[in-house]
Amino acid sequence: MGKIIGSVVTGLVVALVLLCLGSVVFTKYALKQPASVFGYRLVKIVTDSMSPTIEVGQYILVKRAVGTEVKEGDIVVHVPEYGDFAGYTMTHRCVKEAYYDEELGRTCIQTKGDKAGATVDKPVPIENVQSVYIRTMHLSKFFDFVTSIWGIIILVAIPSLVGIILQIVAMVRSLNKPKEEPEGESEEERKQRLAEDAIKEFQEQQKVLEFIRSRKGEEAPKPMSVQDKIMAFIKERQAQKAAQDGAQNAPQETSSNAGQDE
Repeated sequence: MGKIIGSVVTGLVVALVLLCLGSVVFTKYALKQPASVFGYRLVKIVTDSMSPTIEVGQYILVKRAVGTEVKEGDIVVHVPEYGDFAGYTMTHRCVKEAYYDEELGRTCIQTKGDKAGATVDKPVPIENVQSVYIRTMHLSKFFDFVTSIWGIIILVAIPSLVGIILQIVAMVRSLNKPKEEPEGESEEERKQRLAEDAIKEFQEQQKVLEFIRSRKGEEAPKPMSVQDKIMAFIKERQAQKAAQDGAQNAPQETSSNAGQDE
């Protein structure tokens, strides 16, 4: 029973992983939106505007954030609405927290790249802020592979599918496995268990007979003592066994007699 429960739990965990994976793949490739898990995602830096803090080709871990929560000095991922990079995802440092821009009539933040000589960007409306920087991940080639469709298939989908198949096979085997007798059972304990089973079976038979007699209106026989019932049942079993043994030995005796006559 414990193995079955363990298999079910493992299967549910694998199903949850596949569900998260499917959500990530669907979001990234079908909806064309940044894929994230519980608000966290990886972002690849493709320009040197944040050098030397973050170099080209590096991945950073970011967390979903609201523009009003951004503090001065935070590195934020946002989509500019104004300027030369309007509509592109950008990762720059916040140099001015949320304020009301009278010219635009909107609440904005201001950002700037860390590269030497960089100028302050156009105001960024707070609703265009996506995430806040957590840390830099120094495994660029590995993450390039992991975030590709083939990386997802090889590292996650295939192992998960194999795990599900193995769990199904284990569950089927455990359900089809014949019931084993208790381990470590002595001869006396086995006899005691068989005797108790015989008594229970005999009692059930007696209940059925009494019910049938009561339905027919027959007079119930004089009740027997428990010991007499057990002895009668054992004798009946012995007689049945003797009859079975005799039936099995009869062909052998006939064959033996036939050989002697020849």
